[in-house]
Amino acid sequence: MTRPPAVVLVVEDETLILLDTVDCIEHLGHVAVPAIDARRALELLKRRPDITHLFTDVNLRCDIDGIELAAAVQAHWPHISILITSGHMLPATARLASDIPFLPKPYTAEQIQAWLE
Repeated sequence: MTRPPAVVLVVEDETLILLDTVDCIEHLGHVAVPAIDARRALELLKRRPDITHLFTDVNLRCDIDGIELAAAVQAHWPHISILITSGHMLPATARLASDIPFLPKPYTAEQIQAWLE
C-alpha cells in the first residue's frame, strides 16, 4: 500500500529558494504550499487542514522567525511534522525543540525525501 503524498508548507523569504524547494518537493511526488513569511504560513495553516509537514527557514522577513513558527505549529497543530533549515546559522539548542530536526543549507532532494518518508 502506498502512502498518499505529503502536503508540505514551505516557508522561505528568498523567492528563488522558495521556488526551487517547491519544485523539488513536487518533483518528489508531494504537494508543496508556498509561503513567503510566517504570517502567511499561519493563515494557510488555518485554511488548509490537509497540511502534513512544515519546512521552514529560520530567518524570515517578518516579526515571527522560523523557530517561533515551529513552536506555534507544535502547539496548535501537533500532528504536523516540522523541519527547520538555515544557511546562516545553527539555531541555539535552547530555542529549538529537541524533536525538531535541523537541515543546513544547501540541502539536497535526497535529504528532503528522507525527511518526508
